[in-house]
Amino acid sequence: MSDTEQKIERGLVAYRELMGSEARPPADAYQEATIGHLFGEIWTRPGLTRKERRWITLTIAGMTGNSLAIQGHVKAAIQSGDISRDEALEWVLHFAHYGGWPLSTALYMAVLEATR
Repeated sequence: MSDTEQKIERGLVAYRELMGSEARPPADAYQEATIGHLFGEIWTRPGLTRKERRWITLTIAGMTGNSLAIQGHVKAAIQSGDISRDEALEWVLHFAHYGGWPLSTALYMAVLEATR
């Protein structure tokens, strides 16, 4: 198995564990970078815990205001048990003061939806 194929295999496993669903095998260079590099290499690196990586990812998703990323990552973080509802709500309040109230509203709504 090539190095690229190994990264993709690691990425598919990591994606399933992190996002709580199956990823399709990559069909193009963008998907290969997402699965092989982002999930297969970055999320599996030593140095930060999975929870720390979750917080970083959630905060960046919140700062972009991208509802798809926000909903997907908030739901995955909570459903995986990496982050509790109470932690997520506290994070949203803290985020609101540094990232802005309008952006935090999408995070707040995603937390409520993920914890129904």
